[in-house]
Amino acid sequence: MADCPGIYKLAEMKDGLLARLRLPTGQLTSAQAELIAMTAATHAAGIIDLTNRANVQIRGVRADGLPDLHTALATAELAVKDVAHDRVRNILIDPLTGLVKEECNCTSLAKELDQALSKLKGRHHLSPKFSFILDGGGPSNVAALNHDIAARAQKSNNGEITFKVSFAGQPIGTSLPAPDLVKTICTWLDQLCTKFHTSPVRLKTLLKTHGLDAIKATLSLPDQAFKGEEAWPTKLIPSSGMVPQTGEQEKWAVNLSLPNGRLQHFQLQGLAELASQYGQSEIRLTPWQSVIVPHIKEEDIAALWEKAEALGLLTQEAEQNLQILSCAGSEGCVHGGFE
Repeated sequence: MADCPGIYKLAEMKDGLLARLRLPTGQLTSAQAELIAMTAATHAAGIIDLTNRANVQIRGVRADGLPDLHTALATAELAVKDVAHDRVRNILIDPLTGLVKEECNCTSLAKELDQALSKLKGRHHLSPKFSFILDGGGPSNVAALNHDIAARAQKSNNGEITFKVSFAGQPIGTSLPAPDLVKTICTWLDQLCTKFHTSPVRLKTLLKTHGLDAIKATLSLPDQAFKGEEAWPTKLIPSSGMVPQTGEQEKWAVNLSLPNGRLQHFQLQGLAELASQYGQSEIRLTPWQSVIVPHIKEEDIAALWEKAEALGLLTQEAEQNLQILSCAGSEGCVHGGFE
């Protein structure tokens, strides 16, 4: 793929245009999922891909259907008006946040960061691939995934929640109080975009091309900031099957996997109906390219699984399938085969 698409700048593929929807928390209501399914069926090829950043791609979009697609997505609060902000979308959180034991539910922080990025003066200098991870300290270890800036929650001895920070996989040896996290990240981004605006800004590129001293000087970080020895997660731990929810007796989060992370429109429609019937009309997308339907009563799991399998979903996924990425490869991309 030559460039990162959004819903206003689409990518040309062999099966038509590709639109990518930004979902900063990876969470959808049943109504939103139904609308995406209807939009994919009406204005595209009816195929939806889940990405390893918990975003959604609609394949085979027809050019003459773009105005109606934009209108439909805006109605469901799935589209932003700002074209520049549309592609600054890579904010990943643990799909199990708020459901399992962790130090911090990062849903509100992700929404706060998204709003702050929409007001960032230099955001058009950020690469569309610039990625943020907010890890609440839960079992999934999402902070282990590739990122530009990642923050992982920890609890101090006095019970205060702070976030350790990593730049492109390198812990910087500083912790930020939760209330200061978003403001500090945006301050750093302003400084980076002001200093390095001649090319799309990515931290991993800046660290490689300019070195630590230049980054430290730009961000006014003390020398010891890059000497942190604390451990950083190195491996994502995908959930599978059923996950018991903390604080909700006999409630479960059910992981449903998809071959190659791909859904037909009727499958997404069916998922939305299952989430409404058995859960709380909520669907969560995962970076291991599956979906989680939370708040399921134990007595409803068998019925949910039966109906999910009838839709062609996998209720008990082999681990190797969880590692498949969303890209369809050279057969799906007009740029396939070129170096």
